[in-house]
Amino acid sequence: MLSRIAQAAQGAEKKLSQTFSYFQETGQLVDWPALRIVRYTAAAIISHALPAVLMSDDDQTPIDIEEATRDVVTFLQHGLAQKQ
Repeated sequence: MLSRIAQAAQGAEKKLSQTFSYFQETGQLVDWPALRIVRYTAAAIISHALPAVLMSDDDQTPIDIEEATRDVVTFLQHGLAQKQ
């Protein structure tokens, strides 16, 4: 019997796969497996969030959340776009 976490993960993967398939079919998203797309997306988000979590306030300039969000979105839009 699957644990609740495993069931939730399977449900999320199914929903993401369906969503990604739609954008892949319309030529807006690279034709990669859902898990690969999720990994790249998570890596982009974590790379901006991790320094803020690991470093003390004395070690860094505060992160501009709006700018970081724009950077990540732009990066993902260009990096995951289907080549025309």
